[in-house]
Amino acid sequence: MFFKRIASKEFLLLPLLDLLFVGFLGLPAACSMTTFPLSQPLIAFVNLISAWIFLLSVSLISATASSKISQPVLRKFMKLFVGLLVMTGVAYCVLFWMFFFEVGYGPNRNLILFVVFNSGQVFLHALQTSPVTFSIISMVILLSTAVFAIWHQRLADQLADTVSMKRFAGAAIMALGIVLLTAPYLYLRLSSVAVDRYVFENMKVRRIWADNVQNMKNELPEKIPYHPRPSGLNQGPVIIVLVESLRHDLLEMEPSPILFLKSLSSESVVFERSYASSSHSNYADLAIWYSQYPLRFKNIQQYPVDAPWRGKSIFEAFKTHGYQTAYISSQNEKWGDMVNRLKWGVDYFYHSEDYHGPTWVNKDDRAGLVRLMENGCASAGKIEDSETLRVAAEWIAGQAGNKKIFLGLNLQNTHFSYVIPPGGDEPFQPAVLDFETVYYSWPQSKKDIVKNRYLNAAFNVDRLLREFSEELKKLGVWDDCLFVVIGDSGEAFYEHGVANHSGPMFEEVMRTVSLARVPANIKSSIKRITTPISHIDIGPWVLSQLDMPIYLSGEREQGRRNKCFANLFVCQCHGSAVWGSSLALEIFKNRVPIF
Repeated sequence: MFFKRIASKEFLLLPLLDLLFVGFLGLPAACSMTTFPLSQPLIAFVNLISAWIFLLSVSLISATASSKISQPVLRKFMKLFVGLLVMTGVAYCVLFWMFFFEVGYGPNRNLILFVVFNSGQVFLHALQTSPVTFSIISMVILLSTAVFAIWHQRLADQLADTVSMKRFAGAAIMALGIVLLTAPYLYLRLSSVAVDRYVFENMKVRRIWADNVQNMKNELPEKIPYHPRPSGLNQGPVIIVLVESLRHDLLEMEPSPILFLKSLSSESVVFERSYASSSHSNYADLAIWYSQYPLRFKNIQQYPVDAPWRGKSIFEAFKTHGYQTAYISSQNEKWGDMVNRLKWGVDYFYHSEDYHGPTWVNKDDRAGLVRLMENGCASAGKIEDSETLRVAAEWIAGQAGNKKIFLGLNLQNTHFSYVIPPGGDEPFQPAVLDFETVYYSWPQSKKDIVKNRYLNAAFNVDRLLREFSEELKKLGVWDDCLFVVIGDSGEAFYEHGVANHSGPMFEEVMRTVSLARVPANIKSSIKRITTPISHIDIGPWVLSQLDMPIYLSGEREQGRRNKCFANLFVCQCHGSAVWGSSLALEIFKNRVPIF
């Protein structure tokens, strides 16, 4: 009987309107789904209905309880609480509908939290910028709240003596349980449809991704088999060292923070204008090992295990030539699912998940490795680089004198907030970070101190590389070794209003130290390459020095060997080519897109 009473009440008008609105939006999305089951839209509606049942049940419990309370103060408090609950539902609907009509999708969790925690500033901003709209919306919310609160209270007064609140409590608990069970399936947290990520918009995007994948599969050229070629050259050891955030001007600074690399540059081929393919390490790193731009879709940075466009890694190329291969990294390659690409063609794979000692992580990296660790997807941060190089030296020593080894290294001490190893020196002062430092957003007034800390980290990584070269000499590897050092990106210190990397692709962020010590048995007359190159050119250049055929991974052209080719690079944090007159390499702004 009480369910019939509830169903006849006008206070259900608001949730019914909300369900109709979401249904109007969700039905076309559900009907157009070709690659995903129709059960997902149904679960979305179940999630939303359950959320409304929970909200209404709690408000009715509170309203009914207030009718039974004899104490006037407590009764008024409970009625106020009911009003706040009803206002929550009204504000939710108004915000969601208004936001959808304004931008085309529902508000996310961050927006709602921002409004809640900055309500005073939002109120003042709304009064200054849109006073009429703000007044109308406020009146709608207040009047709707008053009307719905009265309806709630009238129903509660009628039910006070006839309905057990246990039923409402049971309905509330059951509804909350359904919300919690269905939210993960919708890629949400504790929310109904729109509170985190508008699920139908999300489904639409995922369908577009699936269509893009199918289109790319249809357009991919036929893969060309990679075969070794007999060579008269001594194909000896090759080591490529990828160093985090090693900006180009470190080689030119006085006093030099990288004395070993500066001395090494005198006997090396130096790529004076070498540019990373992205300001994001998870894009830039893979571009080096695969000689292609890895990002294929907007806002996607994860890597499937073997997508059709994966191409061939340089590890696979050397493996084809009979080399023993290894990839040894200070970072956790589960970040961005890079591990799915880095194991191809690798005999020995080692990253921070394989290390049993203490690791470090930037606590402010909430969207990256920290989240993986909190979710249980990763168990380690980053290894301090001296330990990584120790593992590398042990692997080389275990090859029993085999000269056909290819080793890829990834060092991370120069990542913000810049690690100084035990016993490390700090010649650049002042360098004490005794103030709040958050990646990409630390006080600009402290840039000299932060940069000194960075220079000290680079100074110590350079010392570790010198010690590593001495170890290679003891192992009999150094003389015949093609030894390459590349910065995966640069590092900014507010030269253009931003700090660190992962953002706009200015010169200081994209141009890196890149040099290759070529052994005496490989004749190389060129010592300075001044033509701008992309990091995707480094792999083909290494293969050409050993007279190995250059593989085609998607961004390289057949037949163009023994050269470095400059490319338009792309701001891959948004997945599309972005070029501005203030960014680096302006002379290439009219070149063709890379995809």
